[in-house]
Amino acid sequence: MRAAKDRGLSGAALKAEVDSYMARPPKEDRVQAIELGNFDYLNYSDSPNLLNWFASNDYSRLIMPFPRFGYHWAAKQTERIAGLKVLFGKVPQGKRADALANLVTFAMFTGGGAGWIIDKILRGDDDDDEARKRIGTATYKYIDNVTGEMKSKRLPREQITANRVNLSEYFRMLGIDDDDAADFWWRARQFPPIVMAGALVLAEQDGKRVAAQDGAAAGIWAGVKTYVSQGADLAKDFATLGGGIKVTEKLYDTMTTEPGDRPPTMITDPYASNVPLSFYIMDQAMTSFVPGRRQFDEVMMFIDPTSRRKTKSRTLDYEPDAWDAIKLGHASGVMNRVLAKYGLTEIPMAQGTVKEVARRPVKGEKRERKALRREARGIIAEGRPEARQFRDRHGNLRLGLIPEATRTTQSPELQALKLGGFNIRRYPRASYEEALQPPQYDR
Repeated sequence: MRAAKDRGLSGAALKAEVDSYMARPPKEDRVQAIELGNFDYLNYSDSPNLLNWFASNDYSRLIMPFPRFGYHWAAKQTERIAGLKVLFGKVPQGKRADALANLVTFAMFTGGGAGWIIDKILRGDDDDDEARKRIGTATYKYIDNVTGEMKSKRLPREQITANRVNLSEYFRMLGIDDDDAADFWWRARQFPPIVMAGALVLAEQDGKRVAAQDGAAAGIWAGVKTYVSQGADLAKDFATLGGGIKVTEKLYDTMTTEPGDRPPTMITDPYASNVPLSFYIMDQAMTSFVPGRRQFDEVMMFIDPTSRRKTKSRTLDYEPDAWDAIKLGHASGVMNRVLAKYGLTEIPMAQGTVKEVARRPVKGEKRERKALRREARGIIAEGRPEARQFRDRHGNLRLGLIPEATRTTQSPELQALKLGGFNIRRYPRASYEEALQPPQYDR
């Protein structure tokens, strides 16, 4: 526009010149715009000296692998929030307009407002029965029928969808359904506005549920807690903490938990509470000190598309150790899968939802239970680790298994998408929706 004004253009001629420029901007101007954007968002040259020194230390990855990224992203959001002070202060009119723009940007994108509006539009007038069917989470919240309070339960590790969005559910809203028994969940942690939009959707639903029971004030507080909880999940995934901090907390939890008690949920790594200590230490050591972890794991998934279990299971008498951690990931994991293809070693247990069923048929039992029993017997006959026979505390013989339908798999097509930066995972819909049930209905 400045160049057009310098040429003496005004009115309709000026508008036509600007429209023409915006429709076909010169290549050098486009390159310059990209360079300026990259400098603004990717340049770390103005990082504090202390942060630069910390990042240059080889052992800093034990505390935080990517400290400058988290610092600059947080600084950008702080700058936008600071616009609130400028907006109501005595400042020139131009600065007040910039501050308002920063606040709107923060609310609509960082805060998730734009995505929340889009979700409303796509959903239309339909009642929101359970938003967690389309918005990823690590916990399920429900109203206790006895106390009337809102309670929460953590989902099984294989059903955790935190920082993901159910693309299949949104396609069904648009009238597109492939009749598949599994849903495709996109991991959107690289796009905080999308994740925080989901946080707003869940906060709205939880707030309404509590408000119907205990009034508007309690509903608002419940919504705020849900929003903050979802934001915390993103922060832990977005600003990755190092293995040193995680292992320290894991050691403390292990030493302070009585044998047989359920371990507390870890603050630094909530999904690893049931991972045995020796396995966890070896896994974190390989991640921190051996390069190429992510690349080797991608190759491993092409060879063996089934995710392998890291958590212990009493039902299956399974407790992975340090050697299992070596077999599960990195270059050693790739070697394990190659050798298993030729029958030279055993492949680790598959990840999935553990079920149990009576060893003998029970009168009036459902067809699904009979199918589980047949599948368990077949797995045991083949000598695979995903099923076993055991006695419960009453001495009754039962069968435990990880059904094929609940196992986490990744097709080559989805793996290829992941290499392109589009992380999508299939989750069995029935198993996931079963996890979204109050404990008394969760079987």
